[in-house]
Amino acid sequence: MFTKLTGEGYTVYRKSAFRNKILRVLDTLFFVLFRSSKYDVIIIQMFSNMAFLVDFFVVNLARWMNKKTITVIRGGAFVEFYEKHPQLVSGVLKKCTIVSSPSKFIGNFLNSKGISTIRVPNFIEINKFPYSWKDKADDKLLWVRAFNDIYKPELAIQTVNKLKDQYKNIHLTMVGPDQGKRDHCIQLIRDLNLQDHITLTGPVSNDRLTEYYSTHNIYLNTTNYESFGVAVVEAACSGIPIVSTNVGELPFMWENKQDMFLADNHNEDAFIGGVKELLEDKDLRMKFSINARRKAEEYSWENVRTQWNNLLVNG
Repeated sequence: MFTKLTGEGYTVYRKSAFRNKILRVLDTLFFVLFRSSKYDVIIIQMFSNMAFLVDFFVVNLARWMNKKTITVIRGGAFVEFYEKHPQLVSGVLKKCTIVSSPSKFIGNFLNSKGISTIRVPNFIEINKFPYSWKDKADDKLLWVRAFNDIYKPELAIQTVNKLKDQYKNIHLTMVGPDQGKRDHCIQLIRDLNLQDHITLTGPVSNDRLTEYYSTHNIYLNTTNYESFGVAVVEAACSGIPIVSTNVGELPFMWENKQDMFLADNHNEDAFIGGVKELLEDKDLRMKFSINARRKAEEYSWENVRTQWNNLLVNG
């Protein structure tokens, strides 16, 4: 986003590059306080839990300095975080000039709490994810997320386990970095004797992801939370048919059985049933591919840029 705003003619300073949390806080607050002549607007990417502490200090400091603040709320767990700390979170948000989120789900929730929230969708680089999918007879599944509890990689593994007897050549490729669950997943694959059916690649750059989208037949999205789902939009843009859990923002963005299968987050059988139906139905695969691609095009920068310009100039 910041690169795109620079391309629109804005001067953008990004803070902070430090990985150490204490240094990140100090670096950010120092710039906000002592470099105030360099900027007019503070854009705050707001998350939940410990990351919220940085936002707390920045918002209060900006309010004291009478600086315009645009808060962009991200993270599928933000609603739960708000419900645990309603006074703290609402107090901070009410001090912001503009509260925004790419998520209708989060926006609707905050609006119901009396916090006016504007939806500005995330965007993707459409040209980096060309429509390249071609239907094949292969039973090849693709999962692209981090190995983290939030993204529930075990569901993808169990899907293969439940379908392997019926689909002898079924194969799942799991792409993404380790965030604490990779070893657990490797052991689960061994325990279920799925070594010949599942490949873990590690992280892959966006430039190479299109290779995977174009060579697999179904994309599995197994997440527990989703504030927008950039990974899902990228997959949809590439044309690969999708089966996903029905969480967070996803039912606001996609229509079940028109754009993709959306299965209840706690219904493993429904998720696996969606995969099976897609494996069996070539026409349905093509329908999902075309419809989801068309909807994904709505999230190009060309369609989102006007909203950002309005926030920065008129908001």
